[in-house]
Amino acid sequence: GVRSDNINLIDVAREKGYYIVYTKDELQKIPLMDLLNATLIVEHKKRFGDFFSTNELFMVVGIDIELVNKILPFVKTGAVSFDMNFEDPVVRRRSFFDDLKINFRQRGQTDLQTRSGFLDDKFQGAKLKSYSRVLADWKDFSAGALIEKDAGEKSFTDFNSFFVSADDFYFLKRIIVGDFQTEFGQGLVLWAPFSCSKSSDAVSPIIRRSKNIFPYRSTDENNFFRGIAFSLNYETTRMTFFYSNNFMDANIDSLTNQITSTPFDGFHRTQSELRNKNSAREKLIGSNLFVDINSLTLGFLVMNSRLSAPLEKTDSPYELSGDNFTYYSATYSYNIMNINFNGEFAFNGSSVASINSVEIVLNRNFSILNSIRSYPRNFFALHGNPFVESGSQSNNEFGIYSGFKWRTSFGMINFYADFFKFP
Repeated sequence: GVRSDNINLIDVAREKGYYIVYTKDELQKIPLMDLLNATLIVEHKKRFGDFFSTNELFMVVGIDIELVNKILPFVKTGAVSFDMNFEDPVVRRRSFFDDLKINFRQRGQTDLQTRSGFLDDKFQGAKLKSYSRVLADWKDFSAGALIEKDAGEKSFTDFNSFFVSADDFYFLKRIIVGDFQTEFGQGLVLWAPFSCSKSSDAVSPIIRRSKNIFPYRSTDENNFFRGIAFSLNYETTRMTFFYSNNFMDANIDSLTNQITSTPFDGFHRTQSELRNKNSAREKLIGSNLFVDINSLTLGFLVMNSRLSAPLEKTDSPYELSGDNFTYYSATYSYNIMNINFNGEFAFNGSSVASINSVEIVLNRNFSILNSIRSYPRNFFALHGNPFVESGSQSNNEFGIYSGFKWRTSFGMINFYADFFKFP
């Protein structure tokens, strides 16, 4: 609400970090949310006022009920009251333990049938597969630690991961020390290893909604960074910095000292797998500038990755080789009425890859999306994971995607056509 003396309660709440009133852009950062359903929610709020319960989402006319069930864990409603002088919010005094949450998970499993690696005496460890993880949250601080052992591995701490993070820490919006992941733009240069692709939903999965930096809490032993990452906000600008110095599994030729392959299975059961464990190192440094100008958001990323040994040089001019890689990318998102333009351009020193999309909400029952992607044959991104047909490599592909979502009286119709080629 707005007071008669023009002091905006929304702005005060934003400055104090209590809540952010939703817009179409903010709603689309929720997993699986698309422009059509975000528009329906905003229109409902304009007509009926603020939401007092997340269950009111089911009352939004035309919204996808299946979507509501999926996003409920990610949303909440609430209010904060201020005294007449707009000082500290009026809240009851809380103890330390009121805000402390600890989650512990332990899992163990073993196969009833003995695998051939044990019968042949190739595996060094026991059959038991074990996993232990503890997470702790206190106000804006969180920490976590994880250890895992695969079947056949000798050490119960064969893989370990940890992080400590804080939000709104002094002048920093977020800081993470330890293991983390990054998501920027549409994933041409940097994205987490898991993402949505083509599915029965013809519109939502195509345009990415990045999460910037976030702690790593999983057991994939290769697709994460280890170091420090932090971001800071100033009005409508956000700057993010990240640095990683992490080991990786690699097959290294003893004669040429070149990396011939990088196994990503995370197994260290046999003598050869143990030799490859943490045999190479990657040092990565980068920054991202994010600017929000009314309905236009712009992002600029620069990143450098340096390996301890060069990737093997092959006869093909289109294979990735070398030990030093620098990337630049520019992203944009622009909303006008019920139309969203979104895309990213990335440069790896030799070629430019791009993906550009437009989503149009014609009415509350029909939305359409068109997307063009162009990934040159000599474009490689070590940590990219964009919308792609051929696995997760963003190279040697050109595609045109069109899809629409149509809500009818007898059900929802999703249709897409994807025309692609590998030059």
